[in-house]
Amino acid sequence: MRDVEKKKGYDQKHCLISGCRLHGRYVIQRILGEGGFGITYEGWDECLNIPIAIKEYFPVGKVYRREDTNEVIAFNQECAGDFKRGLERYVQEADILSKFYQEEGIVSVRDFFQENNTAYIIMEYLDGITLREFVKTNGKLSMEDVREIVRPIVKAMGMVHREGILHRDISPDNIMVTLDNKVKLIDFGSARDFCYEPEKTATVILRQGFAPIEQYQAHGEQGTWTDVYALCGTIYYLLTAQEPPDTMERIIVDHIKQISDYDVHLPKWQERAVMNGLGIYRDHRYSTMEEMWTQVFEPQRNVKWYVQIIFKQHEVLWKRTAVLLGAAGVAAGIWGGVSYGLAGAGRGGMPHSAAIETVIPAMVRVTPPVQTAVAGEVMAEAGDIAPEVTGIRISRAKKILNRQGLAWTVQYRYQELVPKGKVFHQSTKIQEDTDGILYVKLTVSKGKKPKAKVTQLPVTKTDLPQQTRKPQRTEVPKKQEASGKSSFRIDSGESEDFVPEQ
Repeated sequence: MRDVEKKKGYDQKHCLISGCRLHGRYVIQRILGEGGFGITYEGWDECLNIPIAIKEYFPVGKVYRREDTNEVIAFNQECAGDFKRGLERYVQEADILSKFYQEEGIVSVRDFFQENNTAYIIMEYLDGITLREFVKTNGKLSMEDVREIVRPIVKAMGMVHREGILHRDISPDNIMVTLDNKVKLIDFGSARDFCYEPEKTATVILRQGFAPIEQYQAHGEQGTWTDVYALCGTIYYLLTAQEPPDTMERIIVDHIKQISDYDVHLPKWQERAVMNGLGIYRDHRYSTMEEMWTQVFEPQRNVKWYVQIIFKQHEVLWKRTAVLLGAAGVAAGIWGGVSYGLAGAGRGGMPHSAAIETVIPAMVRVTPPVQTAVAGEVMAEAGDIAPEVTGIRISRAKKILNRQGLAWTVQYRYQELVPKGKVFHQSTKIQEDTDGILYVKLTVSKGKKPKAKVTQLPVTKTDLPQQTRKPQRTEVPKKQEASGKSSFRIDSGESEDFVPEQ
């Protein structure tokens, strides 16, 4: 009820005023912020006697509030439909966040309920400032500081992506630094299920400088690469104290400045790695948070760009060396290994060119000594967080796993909500079999289950003598992979993607 005297800053008629009680225990104190989807308040939990944050679903322009009851009412029938759909998504956001209650990089949800014809999310109260405010106060940050800030965000978003959820609004405004130096990602109001609703049009959510091109398109294909762009834009801002230019302004002429143009001194490879994450189109960016982390912060786990230079300069030498090493491996078992039996090229080894593959037998792996000399190799281990590949086609998922030296098992299941050929479920952590092979379990959609067909039996011609009809031999077809049987393999590839440190 609006029977409490209004205080300064609470003159908005559509906002709850100080003293309002929700759910019998949560008391509104002041407004913290307001956006297109709702209002965030600072509140107090009378049962636990702790400060809290309260998010109210209130889409501006579609609803108004009755002052006598605080009830939220839609303006018209069309707005009512939009409000109802949005409310369902809002409740889903709360459900999503509740799954990550123990995750240090995400603001935790304590409660959610419906009241006043709308919904409320009760979250932990963060006493701190946003990254934008932090940079305005402290100026540009070093790469070491950026690494420590980004680490919990990458870890948290990896888990969120494996649940098939996109944040879609990562920015310095939505990352908080608390007084006890904890980093929290907030505001999942723009989150969208990308795994189980690929056919639906993505709502256009724009935050200039941090929104990739697909968010400007009504039917833009958004995925994990969308959040990668936003996080790399945030890294760019932390290093330079300047926002990246708007993506749409970069289409014709990409005038984005390099990080070094702002008097920031980074190794060339690291600067290039950050800028790659800001690629205009998805094919120019990293596919996953884990891939981005490896490329930007952990070069010791990735020798790809070293190897590329070596191959360009000494390609003929490497071909000859590969032949010699391959022969030696077959004869003495020194350099080679069986398929995925050795760590070799799959987990941190040298990439194979097409020319090399035609010379060396398929069962032999070549591991040149440059690997250990350059990389100081750090292997993935069983129990590490698996690379996130849900929501993408199985062919691309295999490439991602292959580049990290991981094998995979594949099961095919009917799933009408997921397009045929896309991964809709995977194991959360890397697993190891009895032979020491590291692998990830994948479940791939076979599409919509076909309806059962009624086969009409042919009519037997009784007028023909029985002996004139030759018996037909029936061939039993071989069981195919698509029948549901798991396949288990690993190809040679480049070691480039690893999970960030725990």
